[in-house]
This record gives sequence, C-alpha cells and structure tokens, in this order.
Amino acid sequence: MNKILIFLFTVFNLQQSIVAQEGWFWQNPIPPPNYLLDFHLFDELSMLAVGVGGTILQTTDGGNTWENQITNSNPNFGFHNIFFLNDILGWVVGSSGVTIRTTDAGLHWSVLPSETSEGLLSVYFIDESTGWKVGYNGVIIKSTNSGDNWFQQNSGTTDNLADVYFFDLLNGIIVGGSLTSSTILQTTDSGNSWIPKTSPTTNVLTSLFFVDSNTGYAGSIGEIIKTTNGGESWSIMPIGIPYAVEDLFFADTLRGFLIGPEGLILVTMDGGQNWEEQVSGTNKRLYAINFTNYNTGYITGEDGVVLYTSNGGMNWESKNRGIEVWWLSDSYFFDSQKGISVGDAGTIIKTNDGGNTWDTTVSGTNHSLYSIHFIDNQQGWTAGSIGTILKTTDAGNTWVTQVTNTTKNFSSVFFVDSIYGWAAGFNGLLMKSTDGGNTWVSKWSSVDDWFLSLFFHDTLNGWAGTTNTLYQTSDGGENWTINLNHSAEDIQFINTDEGWFCSNFNVYRTTNAGNTWNTYYTGTIRSVYSIYFVSSSVGWGVGVEGKIVKTYDGGITWEDQLSFTRKTFSSVYFLNENVGWIVGESGAILKTTNGGVTFVEEDDIDETPKHYYLINNYPNPFNPSTKISWQVPVGSWQTLKIYDVLGNEVATLVEEYKPAGTYEVEWSATGLPSGVYFYQLISAGFIETKKMILIK
Repeated sequence: MNKILIFLFTVFNLQQSIVAQEGWFWQNPIPPPNYLLDFHLFDELSMLAVGVGGTILQTTDGGNTWENQITNSNPNFGFHNIFFLNDILGWVVGSSGVTIRTTDAGLHWSVLPSETSEGLLSVYFIDESTGWKVGYNGVIIKSTNSGDNWFQQNSGTTDNLADVYFFDLLNGIIVGGSLTSSTILQTTDSGNSWIPKTSPTTNVLTSLFFVDSNTGYAGSIGEIIKTTNGGESWSIMPIGIPYAVEDLFFADTLRGFLIGPEGLILVTMDGGQNWEEQVSGTNKRLYAINFTNYNTGYITGEDGVVLYTSNGGMNWESKNRGIEVWWLSDSYFFDSQKGISVGDAGTIIKTNDGGNTWDTTVSGTNHSLYSIHFIDNQQGWTAGSIGTILKTTDAGNTWVTQVTNTTKNFSSVFFVDSIYGWAAGFNGLLMKSTDGGNTWVSKWSSVDDWFLSLFFHDTLNGWAGTTNTLYQTSDGGENWTINLNHSAEDIQFINTDEGWFCSNFNVYRTTNAGNTWNTYYTGTIRSVYSIYFVSSSVGWGVGVEGKIVKTYDGGITWEDQLSFTRKTFSSVYFLNENVGWIVGESGAILKTTNGGVTFVEEDDIDETPKHYYLINNYPNPFNPSTKISWQVPVGSWQTLKIYDVLGNEVATLVEEYKPAGTYEVEWSATGLPSGVYFYQLISAGFIETKKMILIK
C-alpha cells in the first residue's frame, strides 16, 4: 500500500481508507473547547459530538477521553446536527450546505452532494433511503437514496427552518421562524407539499421533540409550545425564564428537560406545566441534550462543555478536565517532557510529562502574561500587563517580581544572557536591562509605536517589530533605525542572515541579514500570529481561528494542517522537526510528535478522484491567460470565481452542477491590470482559494 501525506486542503476519500492517529492532538482542555452543537448517544459510554470548525469528537468511555474524527469536508465549516438511523448509519449537516455520511458508526465519513449552499440546521431519515434536511431561508431538501442525491422541496417560506421530524414516510413536521415570526410546516405526502400550521407564538421556534405520534414539543424564547394531536394544533407553555430554548428532551409525556444560555437546565415532571431550574455548574450556553435511558443523559455546549447525569437529571457533573484559563499566550519547552506556558490573569502552568498533565505554579500576580523567554534550563523571564516582569532561576518553580516603574503593558521579553535583556510593549514601551532584570531603563520616546515582538542575536544586534514598522539596532538598543515600513507580529532568526517575521496572512523572509525581504502568502486570509523555524527550510505558523500552516521550503509555500478548532492560536514552539506545541485561546494546548502531518493509507486507486483538489494554475505568473484545473470526488453544485486583492469578484468561471471528475477551464485576464488575483472553488462543503499573479 502507498502512503500519502494529506494536508488540510488535500482532502481524502475516507470510505476506502484507514486513518492513523497522527497530526495535532489536544492536551488541554479535554474535550477541545469547541462549540459542541449536537451529539448522538450509542449507549451509556459511547458518543459522537459535532460542532464548529468541522468538529466530530468520539468518546467510548463516557467522556473521559475524546478522539477527533477526520472527515473529507472543509474543516472551516461547522456541523450543526447529527442523526443516526441505527448503530452504524448516520448523517451530519452544517454550514454552506455541507452533508456527510457514515456507514460504520463514525469511523469514516464521506461527503455527499447537497444541492444548496445554505446553512443546514437539521437532518432526519425515516429509513435507510429516505430523508430530509432543512436550514436557512426556507430550504427543504429530500433524498430517496440515502443521500447520494438530493432534490429541493418547496417550503413556501424564507424563514429559517430549525428542526425536522417525520413520523413515517408520509407525515412530517418542521419548525423554525425569524426574529418576528414563528413557522410550523406539516406534510402528509412525504414533503411534496408543506402546509403552514397556526403557531400560538410569534417567537422563533428553535427545536422539536416528539414523545409519540401525538405528543410533541417545540422550544422557543421564554416558552415552549405543545401539541397533543400530532401537530394539528399547538398551545403555549411559559417556562418562567426569558431565555431561548436551545434543545429539549422528554423521557415520556410528563418528564422532560430543556436547556439554553448561561448553563440553563430546566426540568418538568408534569408535561411542561411547571418547570424547575437545576444546577448545571456552568455559565456556558448549552446546545444539545439526550438520554440513552431513563437515568443516563448528557448535555453538550459552548467551549466543549460536556455534562453527565446518572440519576435521571437530579444532578449533573462536568466531564471536562484540564487547566481552565481564558488565554495561554506563550510557551517554552526545555525538552520533550518539561515545559511551561503563561497566560491570562497571571497564569503559569508547568508540565513534566510532555504536556499530558499540567500543574499551576504560583506567579505572585494576577496580571496577564504575554511572553516568556529562557536562556537556559534554569533562568527565564515572563512579561505582561501593567508593567509586569517576573524572573525565575529554578526552571519556573518560583518567580520574583522585577521593578519596571511603568504601568504600560509588555508584549515581548528577550534576554541574550543572564545580564542583557529587553522588554517592549504598548504605547512606545521599550526598556533595557543590563543587570539580569533588576533594573530597567527606557530606550524609546515615541508613543505612536506599539511593540509586538523582539529578537536579538547578541548584546548589540537586534530587531523590534511594531504595529507599523520593523526596526533594527546595532548598538544594543540605544538607537534604532527603520528596516521596513511594515508591521511585524513575530520575529525569528536562525542565524545572522536567515530570518522571518509574520504580518497578517503573510510571512516575510530574509537571507541577507535584513537587507531585503521577500513576501510569501500563507494560503488564507486568516492572520498568522506566531512562527517557528527549526531549520532554514522547515517552519510553522499559527494564528486566527485555528490556523496552522507548515513550510518545507523556507516559507515560500505553505500547507495547511488540521487543528480541529476555530479557536485562535497565539504561539507555536518546536523542539525539532517532529515535536512541537501550540497554545492559545480558551487554554488551548495542542501537541504533535510527527511535525503535524496527517497520514492516510489508501488501498485502492481508480479513475474516479478520491479527494477534492484545486490544482495550481499554469502558467503562473501569466499574461494574459492561464489554465485552472480541479477535481471533485462526488457530483455537486460547483462554483469557481476570481477575486482581486480587495476581495472584489472579477469573474465567474463555473456555476453549475457537475458530476465527479477532473475539470479544466482557461481564464483570460484581458483588460485587467497587473497584480495578485485569487481563484476560489466551492463544491459540496469544500472550499479552497489559491493565488495567481498577472504580469503585463
């Protein structure tokens, strides 16, 4: 068998592949802090949860451990709803019409055609062949062959449709609405026609649950509505709290639960007449609730919240574990086992087992810490808000506050040895120490520059990046000259000649000590906040909304890597080409032991494409025409458009349904000015954008 390296946009056919557990995996918190919008329970211990950022998480031990399930859909899209017909056959729908299916209980997933680019909110199958999915702007789509093909049905409304349920092949109910209206649709002919039903409320309906063919409930804002005749008529039942109901579950016609924002859990024992609030132990928004039997139930929600009950909802306990912190800003690792990270509210955490467990260290401050730097395995400094600089001489076990005589925020600290160091930050804050940090002297007068990063080769030669300018010094920071009129978010040199800095979604590289810089695009418009190079060829960048990119050619080209989150990353650190960590928003800590690469072993190759692939245009640069090729593994509605650097649409090359296959079009840029242009392919939940250059 051949082994293929698969990255974020070289996506693969999982129906015929076995996925090895490689790439990046979460160490904190557990489960990852993604919005878990829905889940399916197989039994008391096994669950699949779905959410934003292409999240599909699996647990087989009641939520104690979780494993990311890789799909061949775009990880930038969110999954909104999951439905299983039995223990092995299930579907998931989400944003931009994405629809995926599993036939082996979630081990492998395949992308299905969608027939819409609208966000989908709910999917329901009555048998192995026949199902419906609904979503924004009144979209209703039906399949009669397990989702291999879909056709739209007329809803008669442009309201958002939030949930769908069918009693049998003919009879079904859909609920939804808008900010000022409530929608209930009923069909008795398998969706060929949908009849509006009178709703007793003008509030949007958010969720639907039927106990049997007669008794059903729909959630709303500050109330639910109930039917006892299969949806023919409905009545309002106030819940006593003016919150939106995200989901509800009834064990029978009397005992039910509903959940919502700020950790809301309400229980009724009389069919919804009266509700009693339960202690959830969280203030996070709760999105989904389900029980596998009368006693055992789960709730999922915002930032990876998972709650569990074993006594029918009388008490709920959290299944989340790890260090709770709003943000981890920076990290440093001494070796493969020992590391340290700093963050919000004076947080300093340490690991002695490669990041599997973390312990909190007393910092002596509640000020946020943004940067950490060590010169050896014992001596280090961390700097942060309100003029805070701390020093350790015992590998971070204890920390001593250093006097800076400023209340401005530090964003970066850098020492070249035990004596000489610099710290910089907001409003022109740039200070130097010549005694190991015991005293600090200001070395800057302008308040216009906000310093973001520092890097020094030795006691004389260094770099400082601000929101507007890259500065250079050759006298230890006494004087600074402008090297480049450009912001510099993070700076790294591997020797005096070769270095990089990142800014927005680009990485800049020099091979001649900063005399000239080349600009390289990292592949998306999501900004890069941190870079780390282990050699002149291999490096990584991380940033906004879970962005991870890797280069093998010194930053000239970049490949995306899977992060399984939309949380923002603030720092990346590598010991070598294999072992590295990322930290960021919501206390995120990710680790890789193979450089972040995901492998796939593929058994068979045939003429049908096995993955989505947008091929680099040729020639590039071009004048005036270039060819663009792509391949898709399933039939789908496909669009291929051209944009300029400002995001304006320049041309639409393809906008039609096409079967699975490989395609090519030629684009002529006659009449357009020289410059950078982008071409973007969208197909069945897959989206990719690439850059091309027109030179006349």
